[in-house]
Amino acid sequence: CWGVMCLHRQAGATGFSPRDRGIVARIAPHVAEGLRRAVLAGQAPDPHPALGHGVVILDASGSVTSVNDAAERWLAQIPESDWPSSCQLPLPLLAAVAAAGHAGAAPEHPAPAVRLRTVRGDWLSVHASALHGGSQQSTVLILEEPGPGELTSLILASHGVTGAQARVVALVLRGCSTKQIAGQLAISQYTIQEHLRAVFDKLGVRSRQELAAALMRPSR
Repeated sequence: CWGVMCLHRQAGATGFSPRDRGIVARIAPHVAEGLRRAVLAGQAPDPHPALGHGVVILDASGSVTSVNDAAERWLAQIPESDWPSSCQLPLPLLAAVAAAGHAGAAPEHPAPAVRLRTVRGDWLSVHASALHGGSQQSTVLILEEPGPGELTSLILASHGVTGAQARVVALVLRGCSTKQIAGQLAISQYTIQEHLRAVFDKLGVRSRQELAAALMRPSR
């Protein structure tokens, strides 16, 4: 989720009209595009010391039962806008906990994860998973710095790169040739070049080398 816009109208006899909804429907894609691109805007932050691997455990009611020192350091870095005073945890973490409950009911689904910007300008990756074996259901949250692959995925997504295009980029970053990519993905070399041209346009680069360099600057 790149952002949320919540609109309210003063209490009255009527709510939002079809015309109002049409206006919002037209502007929403443009607002979303701006939010998506703004996520990675700005200069690279100064290096910061690693905060470690944070662990938060919640009981079946969603209340925090245990938290380690690293998690407390991470939680202190989450912006106030993501953490209403009425909530025990920031909203993105609560969303991950809720998703973990649904994923637990369908084991084939991957463990939920969210990524968010901290107040010091770097990234926090949160993974949620339901725990088993106890008398009551509980959930664990792992808070840590994202790995290079996660940041690359975030950068590509923020620029509107599609899944098919991202799969080509992943193989390019591994040093695969066009012919090798075609063999692994079972697509034509022409399609690969089309995907790469689209990615170059979206990221504002002109070559595979520039693409790799752009993806090595995750804070931009």
